[in-house]
Amino acid sequence: MAGGSLSLDSIVVLREGVAALQFDDDLMLVDAASDRYHAPGSTGSRIIALLDPARTVRDIVAALCAEYDVGADDCAADVLAFLFTLGEANLVVARG
Repeated sequence: MAGGSLSLDSIVVLREGVAALQFDDDLMLVDAASDRYHAPGSTGSRIIALLDPARTVRDIVAALCAEYDVGADDCAADVLAFLFTLGEANLVVARG
């Protein structure tokens, strides 16, 4: 993961040069440096919408658990895996 390791206490943000663009009902991540794009799907789009420099991954998991019928452990594992994948694609960075 770019910027460091990833845990529930990490703060994850879009990497500089990556834009989240809304097209109708779909969110696309566009990397200006590489001209690549990523379509994260509906749940992934919600995770991206929750990325905030003041919000930890744990906060994102809590928000998703309040919105969806999902257990905290399963949600945490899925969110961490999704964010790790975005990090491997150099779309996000982790702090903390």
